[in-house]
Parts: sequence; C-alpha cells; structure tokens
Amino acid sequence: MSGPPEISVVLAVRNMASTIESQLAALSRQDFDGDWELIVADNASTDDTLAVVERWSARLPLRILAAGGPPDTSRGRNVGAAGARAPRLAFCDGDDEVSPGWLRAIAEALRDAALVIGPLDYQRLNSPQSAAVLESGAPGTSAWHLESEGIGGNCGVRREAFEAVGGFPEDYGRGQDTAFFWRAQLAGHRLALEPRAIVHYRLKGDSRRAMFQRFYRHGRASVKHYQLFREHGLPRSPARDVVYDWATVPLQLLRGNSYRAAQQAGWRLGRLVGSASSSVLCL
Repeated sequence: MSGPPEISVVLAVRNMASTIESQLAALSRQDFDGDWELIVADNASTDDTLAVVERWSARLPLRILAAGGPPDTSRGRNVGAAGARAPRLAFCDGDDEVSPGWLRAIAEALRDAALVIGPLDYQRLNSPQSAAVLESGAPGTSAWHLESEGIGGNCGVRREAFEAVGGFPEDYGRGQDTAFFWRAQLAGHRLALEPRAIVHYRLKGDSRRAMFQRFYRHGRASVKHYQLFREHGLPRSPARDVVYDWATVPLQLLRGNSYRAAQQAGWRLGRLVGSASSSVLCL
C-alpha cells in the first residue's frame, strides 16, 4: 500500500453545478509533480454538483466525502480536512479557478510557513467595474498588527496548525476565514503570502446591488471580529474614515463610480447595523 500523498486539496462544495467544472479543469492542469489528492466535501448539494464531479474521477485523484449538516462552508472544509491523508492541506472553492502553478506554489511555501495565502485575481471572471472595486479593498479598513486576513478559498495549512486551532469556525457566518487566520496567528503560527499561488476569483453576483449586499455582510462581520479580537489589539476605524466614506458616496455617484459607492455604503451600513444589534460601537 502506498504512503500518504504530499498534499491534499480540499474543495468544499454545495450547489455548484454551474461553476465546479471549470475549477476541476483548472485543478487537472496543475504543474505539481508530486503525489497529491483532491477531497471534494459535499455539503448536501441538491443540484447536479456531484454528478459533474464524478465525471472527473478518471482525470483527477479525487475522493468525495459527505459533509452533511446545515449549509456551512467551514463544516465542509473541516470534514474534507479530517478525511484528507496528507500532512499539508490546500483549500480552494468550487466557483473560482486556480492558476496552473497554484498547487506547486502552496506546497513549496508550506515548507517554511504553517499558513500560506495567495493573491486573488478579479479580472478574469468578473466585470471591469466589479474588479476595480474589489482590487481597491474594503473602505476604511484599519491596519492591525497581524498579517493579511486571507481567505479560505486560496490558502494552505500544515495539518498540525489546522488541528491546533480547531479548523475553520463553524456556525460563525460571514468572516469565518478571517477568524481562522487570526486565531492561528495569535496561537503562534506564522502566515506567509505566496505571490505565485494565484486564484481567479468569481463574484457570486456581478451587479451594484450584489456589491452592496456583499459589503453589507462584510461590514456586519467586521463588528463581530471587533467583539472577539479587540482584546488582542484590533482597532475600530478612525472617525475620519467613517466620515469620509459616508460623505463621498454621493461624490462617487456623480463621478459614475456607482460600484464603489455601493461598496462604501454597504460596508458602513453593515457596520452601523452590526453595532446597533451587538451594542458595540464599531462604525
């Protein structure tokens, strides 16, 4: 019987029949020359996701696991990680596309760091308006002493670090990726940015309304982060940033930057509503 693979790729999915095939095709084009496996953890899909995945079983070293339970990306990732056989884990999502050198870059970077994140490319799979806004980052985000937040759809983790912090937090809602990376860093695990590990990111919706809703959810999640991590030094946004974002929303609209206006308004409204519902001042 052969030994465990060098690295396991964990792909948590739920109802991704329309996009999963492009990600599987991208994974089949990896230039990694070591032994690896693909774990597809299905979180109770009700569409043809599994049928699409099974069509790739002859072209990819894949196994399918049932994550079960209520819809929760973290649960899918944790079930996939628990069933993986390798000492190093790489995570990607079913609606994005990894670049050809992604897995090799993640695997190599994990030799020196316990946590690895890669950059996201927004241009290929989204409109130019959405891509420009996403590349500018969240408005008014205050710097912290920890490294980049990272996302679960483009990262690598050594198994011992993953298990030490209990994996991705389940039932956390929006922002579970950020919570995972911050907890791991606070526990002493070093995070590194690997610029070669590029993932082409796909928005769930590519419209002004979708942009507003996206950053509204992010804004509310940032209040939860503040509640949990302020004792570790996470600051609130400076008042000048709050005033600037609200004051420039009309200006962005006048300039024709409606996607940017939707981003700023969603972010700040989300923080306002989150603060009110949590009785925490984090505007």
